[in-house]
Formats: sequence, C-alpha cells, structure tokens
Amino acid sequence: MEFVEFAEAWPSLARRGITETRDAAAPGSLAIDPTKSPTSLELGPGARGERAIDATVERAAAAFETICHKLHLTPLHVIPFGTWRPVFDVVSFGLAKNAQWQKIDSQASVELNTRDALVFEQRNLHTLRDLASTLLTDGESTSAGVSVVATGQTMVAHLVPKHPIRITFASPQVADQARDAAQHFLSA
Repeated sequence: MEFVEFAEAWPSLARRGITETRDAAAPGSLAIDPTKSPTSLELGPGARGERAIDATVERAAAAFETICHKLHLTPLHVIPFGTWRPVFDVVSFGLAKNAQWQKIDSQASVELNTRDALVFEQRNLHTLRDLASTLLTDGESTSAGVSVVATGQTMVAHLVPKHPIRITFASPQVADQARDAAQHFLSA
C-alpha cells in the first residue's frame, strides 16, 4: 500500500467515467458518471435494492474482499470523502494490530490533511477488509467515509460508517457477477 497524490490519480479515474458527487449527504464522495447507467449492489446490515445482501458488518467486509479478489479489481484507490484525518481518527485503535496498516499509519502524519489516494494491491485486500469493517463499525459520521475506486473495471464502492457497503459498477453484468461472488462466499 502506498499513497499517491490525488492530482496524480484523478486524471486516470476521470477518464474511466468517475466523477465527484455533489451529494449533500456524502460531499466529496466519488461516483460513476450517471450517463453510464451504473448498477449498484449493497452489502451489510440494512442493505436495500434489487441486488441487496443482508449480512453482518464483518461478513459484508469479507464479501467485499472476495468480490475485489474474484473480479480482479486491483489496484484499488481508496480516497476519503474529505481528508484522511477523520478516517484515521476512527480506525487507529481498531487497526492497531494490523501490521500492514501500522506501516501506513506511521506515514500518515503528512497525509492527514489531504485526499491523496491510498493504493491497495491484491496482497493488501485483507487490510482493506479490516479497514471496511472497522470504519463501518466504529465510525459515527459520513466525514469518515471513503470511496474505493477500481482501475481495472469501472467500480466505485462507498464505505460509510453505520451504512451498508454500496458497490456500483458501470456494467450490470459485472454487478451480477459481484452479487454472485458475494452470495457464494456468504453461503459457504
């Protein structure tokens, strides 16, 4: 995992149809351009919609990891809705025993007031799972939310405290594959 300046990451994301939302409930979150007819899937407690899967936070986070792995979505850019400070405030205690996260945490002092992307590779997906679980469980405010943007497929996920994980794809077929992968994982 490593930080990449937002200004460096943004052009390639924008070319894939990623936009910054004007959503008052989640200012600064990223989304797929609505003209691309994106399709969403929700995982977790209170999940809603045609592709909703109800699960505990821990199981939803593990299913999200499975989706990212099975659909080869890495590298993933994790970008906070605002700055990193509220995210690190939420997860620092819950991820204290995660060695990979601790390496990032030790570098974070220069990143706390930025929106720089934290890039996760395939080998880091278990840390992404732990980040998702901790953020959703321990967070209280949307200000600690993050967008997870894939670079291989056009996908944006939102990890927002006290909400289900919302994963949006540019392709309904890929959204169906993601739902199937999550259901298969959760039924095992």
